[in-house]
This record gives sequence, structure tokens and C-alpha cells, in this order.
Amino acid sequence: MQSSKSNLYNHVDFLTAIRPYRNYENLASLKKASNYIQEKLEEFGFQTRMQQWEARGEVYENIIASYQPKKSKKLIVGAYYDVCGNQPGADDNASAVADQRMQLF
Repeated sequence: MQSSKSNLYNHVDFLTAIRPYRNYENLASLKKASNYIQEKLEEFGFQTRMQQWEARGEVYENIIASYQPKKSKKLIVGAYYDVCGNQPGADDNASAVADQRMQLF
């Protein structure tokens, strides 16, 4: 697996361009993002599955991905792909998908 700056920008561009924004009210946008992320993880050789959960009568999804699951040492990484409110990316500590065009103050 090799990363490149242009690939990272392409992924962020795709995810931050989804409209309406990827918040809890826009399930189709969340599904579009989760499908994209799952597809890309599988292209990189990850085994994936969707974990569904319900909140306030709506069904949401987490993507569970494993790479070389039989190895004894594990690295667990977590991230979220939704946003708070109507904005293209993360609004807290930038630990999620963030819009590279956003300016930090």
C-alpha cells in the first residue's frame, strides 16, 4: 500500500463535495460516503463489513475493515465520516474527513 498526496486530495475532494452534507439528517449522503470508503478500502486489500445500528428510528452504518486479520499484532484505527451541521468537513480536532480548503484560525 502506498500513499500519495494527490490520492489523498482526491479522496478528500470526493467526500467533501457530497451534498447535501454528510450529517445525521442526510442518510443518502452518508451512504454515498460509506460506499466510497468501503470500496476504496477493499481496493487496498482490506476485508470489510458494515455494522448497522439504530438511533431515533434511523439506521446508520459503521465500516469495519481488517487487513491481515490473522496477524497476532493489531493496530486499531477509528475515524468518522459524518459532519456536524451543514459544512463539508470536520469541525472539532480535524480527526475526521476534513476539507483541505478550510482555513484554520
